[in-house]
Amino acid sequence: MKRPALPLFLAAGLAACGPAIDAPSLDYRPAEAIDPRLPVESEPAGPGEVTLAREIEQLIARAREGEAAFDAFAPQARSLVASAGAPGSESWTAAQKMLSRLDAARAPTIRALADLDQLATGRVAREAWVAPANRAAIAEAAARVAEIDARQSALIDRLTGQLTP
Repeated sequence: MKRPALPLFLAAGLAACGPAIDAPSLDYRPAEAIDPRLPVESEPAGPGEVTLAREIEQLIARAREGEAAFDAFAPQARSLVASAGAPGSESWTAAQKMLSRLDAARAPTIRALADLDQLATGRVAREAWVAPANRAAIAEAAARVAEIDARQSALIDRLTGQLTP
């Protein structure tokens, strides 16, 4: 036997008369019209970006100055290491001192690399955000300075290996 659907409609109608709920609307929002596959447009460079670009340029210049100082010591270091005698001899000690000077000449490059890293991490800490273009500029500069550092480090390692018996 079929039961009438009337009690079901009555129950549904009474349930709709409950207290009003303060919930967000499920209406269509304008932001939903943006295609998420489209690239995000970059904002025009503001004073912060100009300052950042200037800082990056200064850090690269500092690394280049360190590279020039390092390159000025390198020929003499190569020569002293090549002519070094037995460990403890005067020529060996002179070569060790020159390697120390060569290593000290790397300081501006190492500092510039650390400061570039601080640029990105400091902005994230302060603003919880680094614009993709800024992140790319910092990464590119850090890669350039890291190449200088790797070359300097490789030469020091090679010369140190020649002095070690």
